[in-house]
Amino acid sequence: MQPAERIAWLGNVEIGLLATAYGASLPALVLALGHGYATLSLLFVVFAAGNTVSYFAANPLIDRLGAQRALHLGLALFVVSALPLGMVHGFTWWVLATLFAGVAFSLADVGAARLVGGLHRPHPAQALNRLNIFFSVGAISAPVIVGLSVRFLGGPQPVFLVIALLGAIGAVQLARMPAPAPEPSGHREPGDSFLRYFGRTRWLRVLTPLVFFYIAAEVGFGSWIAAYEHLRAGVSTALAALYPAAYQVGMTVVRLFVGRSLGVWRLERMLVLGGLLATAATLLAALLGSNPWYALAGAVLAGVGFGPAFPVALAIASLRGPGREGWTYGAVFSALALAVLIAPWVEGQVFGKVPLFALLATPLAAALVVACAVLLERAVAEPGQSQRA
Repeated sequence: MQPAERIAWLGNVEIGLLATAYGASLPALVLALGHGYATLSLLFVVFAAGNTVSYFAANPLIDRLGAQRALHLGLALFVVSALPLGMVHGFTWWVLATLFAGVAFSLADVGAARLVGGLHRPHPAQALNRLNIFFSVGAISAPVIVGLSVRFLGGPQPVFLVIALLGAIGAVQLARMPAPAPEPSGHREPGDSFLRYFGRTRWLRVLTPLVFFYIAAEVGFGSWIAAYEHLRAGVSTALAALYPAAYQVGMTVVRLFVGRSLGVWRLERMLVLGGLLATAATLLAALLGSNPWYALAGAVLAGVGFGPAFPVALAIASLRGPGREGWTYGAVFSALALAVLIAPWVEGQVFGKVPLFALLATPLAAALVVACAVLLERAVAEPGQSQRA
């Protein structure tokens, strides 16, 4: 195990913390910042704007500089962005800091995934799944920290101070390590480009919308279930913050136990079965959300269904396009960026008027994941490329 991989794990703890910190904080931020849910949805828009720009730039940057340097930059930006979030209450400061947090998130996300995938070629599925377990650790921790800090300190800000501290630790450790040279790209024909490759590669054209709908479901569910339960089921602000953690608990459990199966099972079929379970579970949470226990069970089961989705999608991108991670990962993370940009904003705008719609959109997205996964299973890989871990 190389030391840089351990820092990649820390980077995924960081992005996990940030992934659920905003959603879990929403009911408390209404009071702390003095704005309603529709206005606070601007934070998700700004975060996604930073995400989108840097997600599109991250893979070309990594091709030039290397994954380790991109991860280092992302960890350093966590410090710059999270400190103001933990120390100030002005909405304008939150908007600016959130923009930089979005940039930090995507650089750390792509940098960690590319670093680990490169270290474990040609079969990265188990290593990527292990990496995402650390994402789950952060994603579970953030709502717990928010709930405790709201209960005992009156606000959610301490979670952002934890993010800044961990970012500083990781950045300092990476600064002491020599950065390896960027990995060579796979064989490319003269005049080849990403758009031409994307246009002739059917499986990548299917995998990209699959990731879009998966992230739309995950971001929507994680962002709004706390606020939804706070309003509809009447649970307390501190308890509502734990609902996103329940979703992440389900994801963590399945990631802990699925590792060895990634070397045996057909990866595309895992996406189909997981998406079916997530669809049923999110319907349970949406339609029976007035009962907090049913909603909690739905959150856990949705996490179980979606747990392997993202590491499996990245593994498929590596296995079907070996040596082309700059392009295949680029397509996957670009789909992620667009979903993060669109889903929370749409849900934020309709949440105040039709709260149920914000959660009904989630099972719809999960059902579309299943449809794309079925098509992906039928899409033949290019000659000589494996479909198994």
